[in-house]
Amino acid sequence: MKSSLFSLIIQMLMTIGAAAHAQTNTFPATGSVGIGTLAPATLLTVGDGSTSSTPVLTIDGGTNTGAGPYIQFRRGGSSYGYIGMASPLSGENNNNLELFVNNALEFVMSGYSGSSAAITFTTNGAVGIGTPTPQANLDVNGVARLKVNSAQPSACTATINGTIALSSRSTLCICKGATSSWVLASNGTSACSW
Repeated sequence: MKSSLFSLIIQMLMTIGAAAHAQTNTFPATGSVGIGTLAPATLLTVGDGSTSSTPVLTIDGGTNTGAGPYIQFRRGGSSYGYIGMASPLSGENNNNLELFVNNALEFVMSGYSGSSAAITFTTNGAVGIGTPTPQANLDVNGVARLKVNSAQPSACTATINGTIALSSRSTLCICKGATSSWVLASNGTSACSW
């Protein structure tokens, strides 16, 4: 009787424990993998279905002092880019999170009215806003807005030579670093009035 009662108690505890820690990982016949979910929506679905702010995926490179952990994107055996810590290509040792691509990097937002990427970064360092083919370091296809300044935004030095700012008088001013003065963009010599 004691052993039967003991067996019943153990069985009840195991049943309660199994219910409390139900299996939520799945490997269905479709080839998809679910971690923290019984219904993976893609080849790999990771999530716990909760509303907590804890991470659902952590990539840890351990104590590696060279290139850190990264996720690589490949097609047809060729690498097209990665997201990771430091550079797996150059072996840089830093704590930067890097996004590397072999070609232009494009950001396309849902609902964007343009026919292509909203923002494009090219391999030569140009940034296009509203254009996939920027023709200058910064190419804006549309309008740009500058803050109106009632005083010079910063001291004009050689470090910020060529910086532009808009004065409260609706005049465009340029930092002329060689002379340490803000001048009107219209003539390049007259002092800017804020």
